[in-house]
Order: sequence, then C-alpha cells, then structure tokens
Amino acid sequence: MGLAVRRENALFWSGRRPVNPKAYELYLKGRHYLNKSTLDERKQGLVYLQEAININPSDPYAYAWLSEAYIMLGHNGPDAPADAFPNALKAAERAIELDSTIALGWASLSHYHTYYGRDWAMAEDAFYRANALDPNLADNHFHRAWYFAIFGKMNEAIEEHKIARDLDPFTPYQTAWLGELYRWVGMYEEGLKEVDRVNYMDDKFALGLFIRGQIFIDQGKVKEGLELLKQCAEIDEFWKYPGYGLALLQNGYIEEGKAILKEMEEIPPNDFIDLFIGVYYAYLGDYDKSFEMWNIENEAAWFVGLRIMFVPDEIRKDPRFIQLMRDMNLPDPAPLEYDPV
Repeated sequence: MGLAVRRENALFWSGRRPVNPKAYELYLKGRHYLNKSTLDERKQGLVYLQEAININPSDPYAYAWLSEAYIMLGHNGPDAPADAFPNALKAAERAIELDSTIALGWASLSHYHTYYGRDWAMAEDAFYRANALDPNLADNHFHRAWYFAIFGKMNEAIEEHKIARDLDPFTPYQTAWLGELYRWVGMYEEGLKEVDRVNYMDDKFALGLFIRGQIFIDQGKVKEGLELLKQCAEIDEFWKYPGYGLALLQNGYIEEGKAILKEMEEIPPNDFIDLFIGVYYAYLGDYDKSFEMWNIENEAAWFVGLRIMFVPDEIRKDPRFIQLMRDMNLPDPAPLEYDPV
C-alpha cells in the first residue's frame, strides 16, 4: 500500500501477542460478570477467566484478571472461598512472571496486600509500578483509594476514587463506592449524585441501595434508610450483616438486630462472621465478647476496615483495639483526616 512503518511503531507491534478468539471471548465474559451485583454472577466470571487460561495458559492478562476475580470474591463475606486471597496472590505472581510490563499484574499484587497480605510497603510499591506502566488503569486507582481510606486520608482517597470513576464510568462499583467515601465526610448530596449514576446503570445494584440507605439514615430518614437496606439484603444476602442488621442495632432496633446476630452465630464459623459478630457485640456494649471474636489471625478482607468503620468510637480507645491495629502495622485509631477546601 506504499505505507512506511515508523521504527517506534514497529517495535510496539512486535511485542503484541497473537489472540486466541475463543480465549479472548471467555476473557471478556469473565470481566463482564465480575462487575455484576451478586456472588453467583461474580463466581461465573471467575469460571470464564479460568476457562480462558485453560485455552491460553500463557496469557498474563487472564491471570491478572483471575487475581482480581479472587480479590472480589474474597470480599464476599460468609460465602467467600477460603482460598480466595492465596489464589489471588498466585495468579498475580504468575501474571508478573509471564510479563512484568503488564500493569494489572502489579495492581493485583497491590490489592492483595491492601486487604489480606497487609504488607503496606509492598502495596505502595506495586501500586506505583502499575501506575507507571498504565496510569489509566481504573482498578488500580480504585483500590489505591481504599488504601488511603484505611489510613484515614480522605482527601487522597476521594481524589483517587474520582480518577477510577472517570476512567471507568460504566462499572457500577467504581461509582457506588465513591458515594460511600463522600458519606464518610458528610458530603451527602455528592454521595447521592454518585448513587444516582449507579441507578441509571442498574437500579437493582445492591451496593447502590446500601449506600443510599446509609446516607438516608445519616440524614435522619431512618425508616426510609432501613427499608433500602432491607431491599439491598434481599437482592444480595451478604449485605444483611454489614448493612441491614448492623443498622438496626445502631438505630435502636435492638431485638431485631439481636435476631440477625443470632442468625450469624448459627452460621459455621469463618473470619467474616467472626468479624461482624464482634462488631455487633461492640454496639451491644460487650467489648470482651468483641475481642474474643477478633484476633490478628483473622484473614477477612474487611478486617483492616475496623480502623475506620464498623465500630463505635468508644471501643477504639480500648488498649486491646489499639494493640490490634499495631499488630496489623496500622497507625493507632484516629479521626478521619479531611480538608473540605
């Protein structure tokens, strides 16, 4: 055709891998299902990604997204696979081994340490490596936002989350969780705007209902908020424990909250259930029972969140709580840092 290929472009395309159409189709299906609202749908996403790897076991992208899939499943409360985070680490390391220039491999390693490995220096280093390779990777900014939130740095958390949302405006959780961060700093109208965006994408997205319900409760519309949290739990039962049941206790519906606590105590023990049984007892004023349920061996993805959410402020002054934070190499409990300027 008489076209000249510049040297820099030739070098770029020389590194491209041939695409297996069937594996690529499965890879795209896997990513699509990871963004769905329910655990079963996200599990299906993992199945598709594993099938893509079976067809093309040298694809670093499939391994990186498989790692992300396990990280998402690791947040799914009592139904989270026990090996979710160990498998996430294996998949992230395999992605990096296959191609260390793939940003998502490093990003997944950062995400693993943010929620499970608790190697905060590694989480930072892997984030920066991923960001240097691809500053437009939305999931890297999303999880970086939650790294900042765990440390109470809300300006940085919100800014990172806004980047993630702007880079990936059609993935509901990127937008919904930004609404939750706005709620934490009292920016309720901004939070509701984010939830409205989610509603346009999926009006049955459980997380959107959860955050709208929490904002309503904070604004004094308790009955409306509780109804939304109840609807959220009906869509995805996971949200009954950190959402609806906990809100009942927090807002004076003690017997109803205790009924959900009793339900949790009848579930076979796991780290997520232990975490929230302890949270419920904290709101019932039984701190000894809380600390009986919490220990440094707890591997629930949500466990590090104790530093900045879930529990009444009073328990954060307890020396046992302060020691628990130190055991995770986290700073002592402190108010959220936020400058509204």
